[in-house]
Amino acid sequence: MLGQLSPKIDVQSRSSEQNKDIFERHFGIELEALYWQAWEKSVVLTNRYAPVLTTHDFTQNKIRHPHIHRDWGYRIGISYFFKPPSWSMDLCWTNFRTSVFQNQTTDANDVTNLNQQGSFPIWNIGDDIIAGDYISNSKLHWKLLLNLLDLSAHRNFHYKRVCFSPYAGLRSGWIHQHFDIEYAGGIFVVAFIGPGVPLNGINTIVMKNNYWGLGPKIGFSPSVLLSKRVSLFADAAVSSLFGIFHLDQKSDYLERTQFEKHSRFFGIRWVADVACGLSYQTSIFRDHYDFVFKLAYEFHEFFHQMELKRDRFHLISDNSNLKFQGGVASVRLDF
Repeated sequence: MLGQLSPKIDVQSRSSEQNKDIFERHFGIELEALYWQAWEKSVVLTNRYAPVLTTHDFTQNKIRHPHIHRDWGYRIGISYFFKPPSWSMDLCWTNFRTSVFQNQTTDANDVTNLNQQGSFPIWNIGDDIIAGDYISNSKLHWKLLLNLLDLSAHRNFHYKRVCFSPYAGLRSGWIHQHFDIEYAGGIFVVAFIGPGVPLNGINTIVMKNNYWGLGPKIGFSPSVLLSKRVSLFADAAVSSLFGIFHLDQKSDYLERTQFEKHSRFFGIRWVADVACGLSYQTSIFRDHYDFVFKLAYEFHEFFHQMELKRDRFHLISDNSNLKFQGGVASVRLDF
C-alpha cells in the first residue's frame, strides 16, 4: 500500500521448522488493482446559467463542476527480505489514468425565446473578455495520467500481536494533465470572410499542466493480528518532491491566437498518503510459499499541482491540490 509492499507479518505461534522455513523467504511479488476517483477543483468548464436579456455580469453565478467518475489503475511491487527478516526493501510502480467529458448547451442563440440562458467562458483569459460576455455551447475533455515509482526500506518491530514498521526511501512522480476546451455561441459567433465562406466560430483552448519530481519519502505502517490469519493494518506517509513543471496554454478564435503562454519552472511539492484495510495470510504448497490477500481504502493528496493561469474574475478555485481516493484489492506471494 501507498507505493510499497506491506511489511511481512508473522506473529503466530509456529514450530521451529516452520519458523525456519518462513525466515528463508527472500522475495515477494504483489499485484494491486486500484479503483480510484480523482478530484481537482480547477477542473471546470463554465458556471451556472444566467438570463441573457437581464444579466450584465455573467461571472456572479457559482461554478458547475463536472462529475469525475472512478477508474481502474494498477500497482506492481517486488520486495526482498533480508536476514534477519526484520528488514526488507521494496520497489513499487503505480499507474492510474482517468478522463472527463462534459458537454453543455443552452438556448442563448434562440432569439424567439425570451428566457435565453448563457454561461461564462471561464478558461478564456484573453485581454478582451469582460464580465458581460457569455456563451451557449461548451465542451471539456480533461485527461490525467499519474505514475509513481517508490523505493523504500522497512524495519519491522514485533510485540505480541502488534507489528510496527517505520520506513524511508525515495519517490519519483509524473503527473500529466491535458485540457481540450471549446466555447461557442454568444460572443463566439461564426464570421464570414466572403459570401458563403464562413470562419469557424468556435473558441478552442488547449492546456497542459505536466509535472515530474523526485524526493525523499518517510512513513509508518502498524498492524494488529485479529485472528490466526487476519490482520488489521494502516499506513501513513509523506514525501517531498523537487521537480519541474511544463505549462502550455493557448486560446484560438477565428484563426487568431487570443492568448498563448509557455513556461517551465522548478518547485518543491508535498504529497500525503494514508491507507487502512484488512489482510488475510496463509501458507500454500506445504508451507513453501506465503499467500496474502488484502482489501484497503487509500487517500492521496498532491499539494499545489495546478499551476495554469486562471481567470481574472477568480471563478476558478485557488485550491490547486490534486486528490485521489478509493479502494484497493491486492494479492501477494512470498517465496
